[in-house]
Formats: sequence, C-alpha cells, structure tokens
Amino acid sequence: MRQILATLFILSAALLPVRAPAQADSATPFEAADPQAFTTDDRAVATIKEYLVRMKVSCERNTGFKYPVLDFSSTINNATHQVRIVIDTKRAVVYVFLNRYLMVPDGSANRNAVLRELMKKNWDLNIGKFEWDPSDGEVRYSYCFTTENGVGFEAFRAIVATLLASGDKLLPGLKHLAETGQPADTK
Repeated sequence: MRQILATLFILSAALLPVRAPAQADSATPFEAADPQAFTTDDRAVATIKEYLVRMKVSCERNTGFKYPVLDFSSTINNATHQVRIVIDTKRAVVYVFLNRYLMVPDGSANRNAVLRELMKKNWDLNIGKFEWDPSDGEVRYSYCFTTENGVGFEAFRAIVATLLASGDKLLPGLKHLAETGQPADTK
C-alpha cells in the first residue's frame, strides 16, 4: 500500500505546473517562434531571409522551382558547401540540404561501399540524413522540419550550423571512400 501511495505522490508531483525560473540575462532571450511567419510563401521567405541576415549569410532566391528556394554557399575547413533551403508552406515544412554534397553515380565501382557507409552514418546522426539520387548519383546531406508552430531563429541557426559542421567534418572520409572504395585512415 505504501508503495502505491508513494507512486501516486510522485506521479501527482510530476503533473503539477512548475514556474520557469527568471532569466538571468535578458540581453539575449530566446525568441518565441511566430506561427504566422510561415503561413504564406512571402512571409516564410522573408522570415528565413531575416534569419540568414542575422547569421551574416547572404542568400539568393531561386525562382526556377515550384516552391520558394533560397541558396547560399558557406566555406568551412574542408569545402565550400552549397546550401539550399526549400520552403513548402502548404505542407508546413522547410527542407534544408547541402546540395551536390557528393557524387556517387549508379555505375560507380565504389557505390555500394559508399551507400553502406552513408546508411551507417544516418544511424548515428542526430540532425540530418544522407540521401542518394540514383538518377544522377547526387548525395545530399539534409534536414526537414515542420513550421506548423513557427520556427524560432535559434532553432533555425542550430539546424543550419549543425548541417554545415557535420557535413564538413564527414566529407573528407566520404570523398576518399567514393574515390578509392577504402575507408579513410582515421589515425
């Protein structure tokens, strides 16, 4: 009986509302996501462009697609990555990817080794996944997120930064595997 009462007490305590602690530094508070920011294509593009400006990134709008697309490049340690952001307000999603991250044509002798390694990487990644297009061999490193309740700047910045940092870190080993069929020396 004591065990049941103790369990009920713990469960009821867990359900009580808890007041959030006061923020110590209000100079850089997290912003609440504006759910209205992604209700139309124009608003969504303006929001993402504003986020990119805050990240000190210059982008271009690509009008050759069904959905609004923003493109920019970012040079890190191992490569200059082409980043593409596709905004689909009808489905309430944003798709961010490193465009043409790696090329592994269907007829490549090392294709199977690379695809196996990409699947192993997908298992371990928290943000992002690898995709392969058999029609031309393009490999993308991507992340798709919902905008149903809006997307705050901090979340967007974290997604882009993580894709770029992880993609840049993994690229040399994946390129080596694609070229040689052998894993890169990890010493």
